[in-house]
Amino acid sequence: MTATTRIGSNRTKSQNPLLTFWNKNKSEIIPPIIGILGFLVVWQFISMTGLIKLPPPSSLWTDERTRTLLMYPFYDRGGLDKGLFWQTLASLGRVAQGYSLAAIVGISVGILVGTQPLN
Repeated sequence: MTATTRIGSNRTKSQNPLLTFWNKNKSEIIPPIIGILGFLVVWQFISMTGLIKLPPPSSLWTDERTRTLLMYPFYDRGGLDKGLFWQTLASLGRVAQGYSLAAIVGISVGILVGTQPLN
């Protein structure tokens, strides 16, 4: 009965791993969260006063177009009316093309210049 008591007492002493992680790291987690929230509050305030033309962060909930882009990223209504996934995919395709072209030109020039003797 003593062994059973020990096993039971170990289980009661062990905490939830998420709670243990929070207790151990909360002093490192709270300052970035406060900084991000402060940035968003300042951005919201400046947008509401009209000093900048950026939409405020609250537009994520109030703007129907933004909600549609975020909630339905795979829609395709033809033309330029596409979801966020398709827009991101097109942008990454352009980045890959540009990087490939730059690599081809850069490597070719490096080989040509690298084979010339130094004067």
